[in-house]
Amino acid sequence: MKLQLPQRAWEALYGLVAEARRRVERDGETNPIVVAIGRDRAIVMEAAQWDEASKHETMRTAGAMAARISPIAVALVVDIYFLTLTPSEGAADFPPSLADDPRSVEAVCLAVVDRQGNSFVRLWPYRREVHGLEVRTVWVDESEVGHPPQDAGSIASPIVASFWQGVDEAMPPAHQG
Repeated sequence: MKLQLPQRAWEALYGLVAEARRRVERDGETNPIVVAIGRDRAIVMEAAQWDEASKHETMRTAGAMAARISPIAVALVVDIYFLTLTPSEGAADFPPSLADDPRSVEAVCLAVVDRQGNSFVRLWPYRREVHGLEVRTVWVDESEVGHPPQDAGSIASPIVASFWQGVDEAMPPAHQG
């Protein structure tokens, strides 16, 4: 079963993505976590800055909080590093920190999961180019960084994995004995 969201919800989420992309371009934004929670057919946004030492715990907590109060949990994260997985690879094939891995790519990431475990991931990859004192954001076509990810299992990103972990911990088991 595919992830089902009302058209208005998708429009709201892509509106948040557009704003995140504007901030990346305009301000060189780094490290904001934006967790959007679907509630009563609306998207409620919670934004927070993380410090480097606690970012994984922050994402795990955000995933758990979203899963407890809503049938869907959404993470919109700017400045993640990710690698696209091929069908023969698994997340265990990559180091825990992707920031120093030359194969990894920076991106704005939209990750959505519902209570049935259906997930959706969309990435907007970019790179930063330095020209003298100016740093410019250049958006990269998804096809340049491998096949476009379709679900939570198709990328390796420790930050997104922390979010999924929080969602999993907060959701009740699918089958109660």
